[in-house]
Amino acid sequence: MKTFCRSAASFLMCAALLATGVWLILYHGYGVELACMPAQWIEMTPFRWRALGAVLILLVIGYLYAGGRGRRSRRFVSFDTGEGTVSVSLDAVQSFIRKVASEYPAVLRLDPWVCGHRHGIEVDLRMRVRSGEKIPELSRRVQDRVRSSLSRDLGLDRVHKMKVTVQEIVGEPAPGPEAGRSPDMNDELERDQD
Repeated sequence: MKTFCRSAASFLMCAALLATGVWLILYHGYGVELACMPAQWIEMTPFRWRALGAVLILLVIGYLYAGGRGRRSRRFVSFDTGEGTVSVSLDAVQSFIRKVASEYPAVLRLDPWVCGHRHGIEVDLRMRVRSGEKIPELSRRVQDRVRSSLSRDLGLDRVHKMKVTVQEIVGEPAPGPEAGRSPDMNDELERDQD
């Protein structure tokens, strides 16, 4: 209820200031005398009335722009237990997934993206992994672990879609089977193959 009252008050204030600004620009303050200012302080010419109207309009635009930035609405995923409804912030789900992925030393960084839908949630695991790991196997293990943890610990059984995106592979490639051999052994292998 408080949010609705604040939104309604903001809307009415913006509408009143915007209407006043437009009226000042169009009618140059026709028939208005500023009782709070003695006439000798400032003479209100049509240009000044228009400027005041423009300032009011710019204040409304600035207020609306500043009010929309930085204040991201909290998104939640809700599910019904037998005894009521539980809502979990998607930001909390993302934080939880980061903690689960920290169990894997090969995952250097994980940036999960979670989106809630009627059908459940979609998860995109954007990872930075250490070189030398078998990426398909690691991806499957992380997916399975995240899916089971979401179900077991948060009660989110409806993971509609889970995608892994390896954004970066960090480090030198693991040495191959011939990398540890001496040059003499490599020469012998080449001669044997000829």
